[in-house]
Amino acid sequence: MTACGNDSTDNNNEISSTEFKVGYDDQPFYLSRSTMTVTDGNGNYMFYGDTLYYYDNASDKAVIVCNKPDCEHINNVDDSECNAFFPMAKFFPDKGIAYYDDSIYLLGQSGDGNKTSVSIYKVSKDGVQREEVCKLFSTSDINTVGFFTVHRGYAFWSLFPEGSTQLYSMKLDAPGNISTVYEGEGFAPYILSMAGSGDYMYFEYNDATDETYEKFENTLYRIKLGSDSVEELKKGDGSTFTVMGNTAFYISENKYLCAFDLNTREESKIYELTDNERSIVNDEKYIYLSNWDPIVTDRDYKIVVLSPSGDVVDTISIPECDFFMGGDSNNLFIESKERGIDVLDKASIGTGNHNWDIFFRVEDDGTVILN
Repeated sequence: MTACGNDSTDNNNEISSTEFKVGYDDQPFYLSRSTMTVTDGNGNYMFYGDTLYYYDNASDKAVIVCNKPDCEHINNVDDSECNAFFPMAKFFPDKGIAYYDDSIYLLGQSGDGNKTSVSIYKVSKDGVQREEVCKLFSTSDINTVGFFTVHRGYAFWSLFPEGSTQLYSMKLDAPGNISTVYEGEGFAPYILSMAGSGDYMYFEYNDATDETYEKFENTLYRIKLGSDSVEELKKGDGSTFTVMGNTAFYISENKYLCAFDLNTREESKIYELTDNERSIVNDEKYIYLSNWDPIVTDRDYKIVVLSPSGDVVDTISIPECDFFMGGDSNNLFIESKERGIDVLDKASIGTGNHNWDIFFRVEDDGTVILN
């Protein structure tokens, strides 16, 4: 790995509350960072292909993030001058995007012309300003990059070259001072997911137990921001996790939703699965379980909305889709089979009346249909 600075740590932490703060905290409320939106509190930014979109909550309208008069928003030529155009050959939003301090952050190819160098970019909300903050690392294969996010002023990203995996961090106001958070070696080592909450970044390490790759074990860790001490929290049975405040939630034995108190380290089963639920996300208020499955197509997809104590608040039907994404404080999102995104307003939770609206659609000829 190459970087533009030496490792360092910073032990200054101004905020200790676990309360989620829009525009400051990581937004881990999605099943995958490769298909996610980020919120500024008023709406959502999302990359789809080479184009940056924004969905406004107040108007329930979507726009392409380009304010140039008469711009045709061309996104299939390298020299396009559309503000919303981020060519995938240069920018990598599929590795994760972040919204922090009124800017969008993502990874991209370094501007020095070296195609193996990856940098972190800071993008203005209108897409006009694109600042290369710092070169982070070099890699001959972009597919060895795992996840990227920003939490409370710290950027985090993971790599998984063959036989190993690493997690790194860098404070945004000290670009180039890169710290190695975690390193692991094994048969198929991988950092499955990351979730920022309060003064901590949580991450899940997964690896096969032997060369047969028949059994995998996972371990939940956390690191306090600005420190170099990784704390092991618990070992699991292969389920992904989510964190709400001082509690981690995960599915155990393919049968129960469990809650793990991060202070007392006590585990409890709070909900018994009823219909092959396997996906789990959360916001600041609820836990969301879904039986969406990319393989099983003869199932009625749904989302079970639970309180943190495991009580059922509502059940939401999901139309046939390519991916259940998750959501933020205001919305849930799914990737439509019609090349686009649908959105559901969370204000309908508890009413029994749920309508999935179109965020946008991309026609076969590239024409974009916005809500």
